[in-house]
Amino acid sequence: KILVMDTQGNTRVLNGTVFVMEPFDITIEQLGETEKLISFLVQPKSITIPIQTINGFSFTPYGYADEELEIVSSERVESGRVITVLKKQVSKKALQFIAQNNLGTRSKPIHWIDRRFTGDHLSMNVNMDISHTEAGLYIQFQPEQVLDVELSLRLKGKYKYTTIPLNQIQPSVYLSQPISPMQFQNINQIESILNGSIERQIQFNFPYTVAEPGSSITVISKDTYCSMRTKKTSIASPTVMWIEAVHKHAPVDHGNLISRVYQLQPFERPLLHSMNIAIRYPAKL
Repeated sequence: KILVMDTQGNTRVLNGTVFVMEPFDITIEQLGETEKLISFLVQPKSITIPIQTINGFSFTPYGYADEELEIVSSERVESGRVITVLKKQVSKKALQFIAQNNLGTRSKPIHWIDRRFTGDHLSMNVNMDISHTEAGLYIQFQPEQVLDVELSLRLKGKYKYTTIPLNQIQPSVYLSQPISPMQFQNINQIESILNGSIERQIQFNFPYTVAEPGSSITVISKDTYCSMRTKKTSIASPTVMWIEAVHKHAPVDHGNLISRVYQLQPFERPLLHSMNIAIRYPAKL
């Protein structure tokens, strides 16, 4: 029995079965090419439910979305499909494909990269972003150019090493699953592991503090001029907190700016009750 209710409280009773299927993994293999066309075999990695449709998108070598691919032909082969796309849409590009099977379930994205136009993983800059939601912390790595290597994440502390796999959600964007804030206890460094022919490790300092309900902690900005102190009732669940200096901020229309502008993180998480904030001026007023 399934109860369906709208915002007005009207309820209908349905009899049926709710089927939930997680996004499935797919593989891609280049089969051949002509002067104008290039073909790929896309198939499920483990399940045998046939793929019904495939959508493709191209990205520039620097990871920017370019255009949706025109699928010239699509032919079923066992549970997969052989697709053909225009070669002019593929040249010097990275491609992303997402499939949908006969049950309507979409796949995780799979990527194909023109290796002639990938960056050097030993010298490429990699940016890190952190987002804190109710589900946990998401860590994202984004190289400045598309790379032909796998990336993983490592949390490092004095006596702690935890390796976490990453999902390649775009040709140059790698995202973790939500990570519990408690996993960041005693962590002082985050590493991005680039698993090429020569492994490269990129270290990022972790100037964040884990706050727990029922305790009070103090978080200080990197320049030491801004701090926030939680109360025992400030948060409802474990939270990773930090302070970022804002380099581009809204103009001050009336008055003078006498301190730097700071962003208190994580701004996505609401406070349960208030906390204290202090700003120290760099010079006497």
